[in-house]
Amino acid sequence: MNDDIQIILTPEQAEALLPEGDTMHSMSGGGFVVIGCDHSRENTIKAFRAALQIEIGGPACKSMKHPIVVWDRNDHCVFYQADMEKVEEFEAAFVPVTA
Repeated sequence: MNDDIQIILTPEQAEALLPEGDTMHSMSGGGFVVIGCDHSRENTIKAFRAALQIEIGGPACKSMKHPIVVWDRNDHCVFYQADMEKVEEFEAAFVPVTA
């Protein structure tokens, strides 16, 4: 997949990319600090539904296995872990929409 193509996700698509389990990990940062946090699967899905936008991040996010980028209404983003095999399959099947 060309990393220059932005892939926007629905909350349902983002949920489908999560790994198995009841606890999900996220990373968030500002400035020079990156903070990791564990969330329940339920709260992760709530964050997806409340998001302004969800997308698949670029190579840096993917290398940390946190490619689900969730933007809130304050232009703050949180990077959620994903099952990378599912992400690769999703990207391989993705067909960009052209105007």
